[in-house]
Amino acid sequence: MKKEEIELQIKKIQHWRHQIELPYGIVTPGFINTKKEWALYEIPNDLYGKRVLDIGCSDGYYSFQSEKQNASDVLAIDDKSSLFWNQGSAIGMVREILNSGVKFKHKSVYDLDKNKLGTFDFVFFLNVIYHLRYPLLGLDKIRQVMVPGATLLYKSYYSKNIEFKLFGKLVKIQVGKNPLVQFYPSNELAGDFTNWWGPNIPAHRAMIESSGFKIERELKRTYDRIYYKCIAV
Repeated sequence: MKKEEIELQIKKIQHWRHQIELPYGIVTPGFINTKKEWALYEIPNDLYGKRVLDIGCSDGYYSFQSEKQNASDVLAIDDKSSLFWNQGSAIGMVREILNSGVKFKHKSVYDLDKNKLGTFDFVFFLNVIYHLRYPLLGLDKIRQVMVPGATLLYKSYYSKNIEFKLFGKLVKIQVGKNPLVQFYPSNELAGDFTNWWGPNIPAHRAMIESSGFKIERELKRTYDRIYYKCIAV
């Protein structure tokens, strides 16, 4: 495509999540600095021979970057349930612009099946688990499509407090070492009805480890996000 055509296509998408580098120096106007986050995950420069799975891929940055770094096969999945899912398929548009071989399937994490999809060496699971109504089932399904020693890159919102109303008053409890999860039945978390859960840090660790993973390292912690590099055992 010509530069003007790409710019016109970009404007057709109402909400961009990822900043993706396109020809002519064009970068999609996402609110996540994906290039900076990619560097955080300590991914090898050469992914030749590796199969990559991007769960909840959204605009697809992590899929396209994996392809750039020579991944042998990249599968991106999303069930389009997020409020930020674009009106129109951004990942499809970017695939066309980049002439990419990344495969996209409209699937949920619950649809993962080793007999149909095979197994993977790297899995991106970023900002997804708190959107899952059945988070442990989701982690179990992920583990089933990963070879032993495979890498799970995990990012999520985490809760610092447990909040509830008692006799009409808001009560906040500072959480400590016990695994605790706040449940959001409606849109209490960020006004987003697709946000179901707010695990604290011990709950995240316990869920990951109970599902067949070892946390190799905590990569980063911000005021409300936790990043882990995990290994399938």
